Amino acid sequence: MFSMMSKKSTEMTTDHLRDLVHQMLCDIGQLESSQFPLCERPLTRGGNPCGVLFSVNGPREVKLTAVWDCLKNKLFVYDSTGNRCEQLSVEHLATATA
Repeated sequence: MFSMMSKKSTEMTTDHLRDLVHQMLCDIGQLESSQFPLCERPLTRGGNPCGVLFSVNGPREVKLTAVWDCLKNKLFVYDSTGNRCEQLSVEHLATATA
């Protein structure tokens, strides 16, 4: 899914990241992205922003999550059972936008 981040997309924005995460989570859960919105919550450590928790809540209490660690600029994706299914490096994204 994140193979779309090629040389052409060198200026990744948080909106682009949001869209990619939303589509990735919906694909993992076989959900229609127009029917299940993406929720996000900022994560802090010591009062300072350090990442974002993304989640999609599907039917029958299905919850898919992804965590963007803005300090390491990595995205950790978890399936509905809580198992990590992807770990991706997010290049060219300004960490100050968390």
